[in-house]
Amino acid sequence: MSQHPIPPGEPPWTEFDEYLWHTCDIIADLIQGRIAQRPLVATPAPLPAGDRPLVTGPVWPARWRALGDGSYHHSQMMAMGSTSFVIGSMLGNAAGNAARRREATRNAQPRWVPGDPGMVTVSKLGAFVIHPTSRSDSIMLYWSGLDSVDLVAPDIFQTQYVSTTQVPVTMRLATPWASLIFALAAYHRFPHHPRILTRGWLPPGEEDEMRFDENEPQSVREERFTAERARRGEFCRTARLDSGGAHIGAAVVAALLALLGWNHRTVALCVLGGIFLLWFSAALAWAYADKDRGRHALQRAYNLTFGWGNGF
Repeated sequence: MSQHPIPPGEPPWTEFDEYLWHTCDIIADLIQGRIAQRPLVATPAPLPAGDRPLVTGPVWPARWRALGDGSYHHSQMMAMGSTSFVIGSMLGNAAGNAARRREATRNAQPRWVPGDPGMVTVSKLGAFVIHPTSRSDSIMLYWSGLDSVDLVAPDIFQTQYVSTTQVPVTMRLATPWASLIFALAAYHRFPHHPRILTRGWLPPGEEDEMRFDENEPQSVREERFTAERARRGEFCRTARLDSGGAHIGAAVVAALLALLGWNHRTVALCVLGGIFLLWFSAALAWAYADKDRGRHALQRAYNLTFGWGNGF
């Protein structure tokens, strides 16, 4: 977060602006039939034949579900001895049963249950969330299999679908690519979605800033993109950065890596460490491509990689 005054009428260029610009570019290519001409993106996701990866990025999935079915173990304890011992034992057993019943009742109430953070690959046909340690826990969301989609926040995509085991699933993906995921899913599966017809897939306040026009020639859009990025990017390259949230995120990752190492989970340690190393490398490459250099570029990449710690 900048601590310098922002020039009047000139907000700083942020990482989220970058995601939105690329989202607009990809959606325009989709509408104009040029999606197959976009550059290939490296990804570990097992895409089906004929699919094309478009972007990758961090993601934090969550499912709306209960943690239990309301059942619990009801203890039927028998006590023998003095009257005070029997009464004390029965009271203790009743209190234990009551506590287990309350916990079972709470667990039977649906809530958003966060999953493990990972990397999402957004392609022409779907979104693929790769679990950092368990391939069986990865999530494959094909646009054609979704029953509903929504953008509940600028960085949160929500959907409902029926799993391969015929279980209804309500899921959220928290990712800076949420607007792109929503727009691609809606254009493929729900072309008359109200937010598509009104361009509501752009976050509030961003419509005028992005000036999205699917009929705008690509050369004009790229020229406008370059000029806008250069004008506001200069401020971003010189602004002082606040890394408080990033420090929290880095501490959480370090704790997870230490825990995996302590438990000799070498494969999981390498996978999780590799994901964040790749993430930081990509962020640093983007900062250098934006003509940022030195310590400031490293701090921007650091904030982009671990800035989700602000959520804590």
